[in-house]
Amino acid sequence: MANATTAQELIEFNQLTKLKYDLTHFHIYDFDNFSEFLQKNNAVISGGTVLNAVCPFKNTNYSDDIDLYTIDDPQIYENTIKYIESLGYKLHNQSKNDYEGPSQFSEYINCVYNYVHPIHKTIIQYIVISVEPIVHLKTFDIPACSTYYDGSYVIKNPYEIDDYYSIDFLTKKIKEIRFDKYVKRGFKFNCAYEFE
Repeated sequence: MANATTAQELIEFNQLTKLKYDLTHFHIYDFDNFSEFLQKNNAVISGGTVLNAVCPFKNTNYSDDIDLYTIDDPQIYENTIKYIESLGYKLHNQSKNDYEGPSQFSEYINCVYNYVHPIHKTIIQYIVISVEPIVHLKTFDIPACSTYYDGSYVIKNPYEIDDYYSIDFLTKKIKEIRFDKYVKRGFKFNCAYEFE
């Protein structure tokens, strides 16, 4: 058992090291401060950057955005905007409908704020939702995409997934553009799928 725990701790350490490195691409250089911000505001990040930390893709292209989720609360909203702007990001636009993914993704979304870094053009997509982030993440079509980081020292997924490259089930219909995106990243769909 001690070896299994040590192996798991090593896996988690490697995942967080990769995530910490990838976040510098978004001008997040103080990982501890960022983690504390997430914890204090019950916020999570998900998307390609987090997924890349648990299953490095065969290509070396960085995701150009981070998806940051918080529940709709005035104080959390204020804290989040302040944090994003402290990284040098500027609000580009806001919309309820500016979110890639199947229609069910928008069920809990109140608003999406797209913040763009003026120099490097990376994006923090701040999504304000009406439910706890974990509830929203479970609406994702591809279970591996529900992988998230909440500021703790473990990268999590609400589903039991052993092999992130192998997609054995979908939770919803999938848009063809998302199917193509994940096939190009090296994912294998071992299940029946239906395009939305």
